[in-house]
Amino acid sequence: FTLLRHGKTAVLDFLRVKFPLTKHDGNSFHVDVISTVNNRAVFTVNGLYRETDQGTNGPVRSFQRTFTCAQTSAGVLIIADHIMLCNATEAQIS
Repeated sequence: FTLLRHGKTAVLDFLRVKFPLTKHDGNSFHVDVISTVNNRAVFTVNGLYRETDQGTNGPVRSFQRTFTCAQTSAGVLIIADHIMLCNATEAQIS
């Protein structure tokens, strides 16, 4: 399968080529903690970003990222990371 990549460097290099440059709007970020049980946490980060590889008039997108994390002796471990991307609505942009 040609899209399959092995190793951190190969995956990051692939993502850099396939995804557009972006500028995130930090003021649009919103974090919701969904659950905290037994040293685990599930939370979402929502926000807006503009695709900048087409200049300053690139499309504005909305994202929601859901993280499942666990506290370990070495620090925090991300167990799962899910992302949803879509076109931002006019209400979100204004």
